[in-house]
Amino acid sequence: MYHQRQPLCVGLATAALFTLLLTVGCSNSTPGSSATTAPQPTAVLGASGSTFIAPLMAKWVSAYQQAHPTVVINYRPMAAGAALRR
Repeated sequence: MYHQRQPLCVGLATAALFTLLLTVGCSNSTPGSSATTAPQPTAVLGASGSTFIAPLMAKWVSAYQQAHPTVVINYRPMAAGAALRR
């Protein structure tokens, strides 16, 4: 029964993360405004999930943060056993 739930949980967690990323990505920035200093984070997202998809998540997070520098994403991969204990 555990093995049947694991793919579903990973899929739901991934879908939730991307929904959150898309929601945060739709910001109301004003055209023509430029900052002379590094932008301050407007959102800090924390997520944990599968160690299997961690390399892919690292690429996605990097690409997203380049496109949206005011969003900070902290993805923490963890083994299934650690996730179940939480």
